[in-house]
Amino acid sequence: MRLLKKYDVFISYAVEDKHTVAEQVYQQLIKRELDVFFLGRELQIGDSISGSIYEGLERSRYCIVILSPDYNRYWTSAEADEFRQREFIRRTKHIFPLWHNITFEEVSQRFPWLHDKYGMSTGSGFDRVGEELYKAIKEKKCKDNFKITMKGTAALAVAVLLAFLVSYTIRVVSPPVALPSNEVVMEAVNTHINNCEQKWDYSLKERRGIVEIPLDSVIKTFNFFIRLGPKDPHNEYKLSSDIIAKKRLLSLGFTLLDAPYKAYGMTSYVITRESGSYGMDDDSLFNYCYVFSNRDRVVPQIDTIIYKGTGEAAARISYTGYIRHVYEKLVFAPDSKLEKRKLQLMSFKPTEEFTFEMQKGKWVCTHVN
Repeated sequence: MRLLKKYDVFISYAVEDKHTVAEQVYQQLIKRELDVFFLGRELQIGDSISGSIYEGLERSRYCIVILSPDYNRYWTSAEADEFRQREFIRRTKHIFPLWHNITFEEVSQRFPWLHDKYGMSTGSGFDRVGEELYKAIKEKKCKDNFKITMKGTAALAVAVLLAFLVSYTIRVVSPPVALPSNEVVMEAVNTHINNCEQKWDYSLKERRGIVEIPLDSVIKTFNFFIRLGPKDPHNEYKLSSDIIAKKRLLSLGFTLLDAPYKAYGMTSYVITRESGSYGMDDDSLFNYCYVFSNRDRVVPQIDTIIYKGTGEAAARISYTGYIRHVYEKLVFAPDSKLEKRKLQLMSFKPTEEFTFEMQKGKWVCTHVN
């Protein structure tokens, strides 16, 4: 019978990078006496590969994600998602990115959820990679162990205090046993969805009258701006040069290379433009304003429901079809070569957290994050 073992770190890698990178990283870390889960070293004849991966994920504190052009596969994405969920729930770091034969721009495009995380390149040499990873993991482990110790001390102090209070017959009110039901959570979610949809529909109706147009019209106009606009390398694949909008799209997990030809990740959509927006204004500015609207129904799903303390709980919801409307305004002044662009997203987040409070014996949604 194999003993259950805890690991400091799980190495997530594409099979193409096993011998060239993953084994090198593994050797560097075990040399520094870290406990490492590396699938190539854990399997025995007859073992279930998927089962072994699952056990490794469950028993590992952190994850080294080896990002390369081959990484974005089903299994590797599932491995990374496990630690992304831990980061979301615990609000702390669990992923250590390592870049191999890939640039920052490629990371931003292929793995937008990691575009804001600092990573190290294997080009620095595996000795340095091993040392830097070891220091980062060791430091994080020490911090987490300290927090666990403090929580344990606090828990002991609370237990002693409760025992003292009980000895003096002071009544201690127990928290409710039952969490918010799926029906209560989904009622709050659907109310939130309807409120947002109504607000966005009202915002669009407040604009000038809109007319439905074909995708070809948008592509032709977009290409017109690429030819005449500033020589910005991003113009080859982005509709907007607004840095906030770019970061917003990336944070939503949207691949900018798909715009506008994949209609912002929408499989079924309608395109409209503001009547009178196509042409020259009095100040000789060429204007073109249009909206991509998602025809697919947004589909919410309950990921987790957790108890947060006395009379408080939280539910994490993930969405399919979360980008609802994309409003784009292109402005070009041929004389001054001035180009302005405005991008407005009307979208849910891929995942949102709903906070519930117990009020008069019922769970009530009080906040959406």
